[in-house]
Amino acid sequence: MAKKVVPLDTPNLNQAFTAQHVGNIIKARRTQMGLTIVDLAELSQVNKNTVGKIESGNPNVGLDGVIKLFNSLGLDLRFSAFGVTTTQSKEDAENDWV
Repeated sequence: MAKKVVPLDTPNLNQAFTAQHVGNIIKARRTQMGLTIVDLAELSQVNKNTVGKIESGNPNVGLDGVIKLFNSLGLDLRFSAFGVTTTQSKEDAENDWV
């Protein structure tokens, strides 16, 4: 019989982005979907040990694995550089500095 997956609460999505925080987000979403680490590894084509490392907050994993997990879980991964978001133009962001 398969091990029961206990869903975790969604972590605060407004806190600073760290490897641990990313791992917490992935683990919460995985458990909310009722997936085991092995299920997610197969779904995302990422080694199960890598999934475990990412979920535990290991900062020494490749970004490609994190992206695959986010995509497989239906999560959006967005970056903001110098105040520019995906919905804000560079010109608008530059005006924010004034």
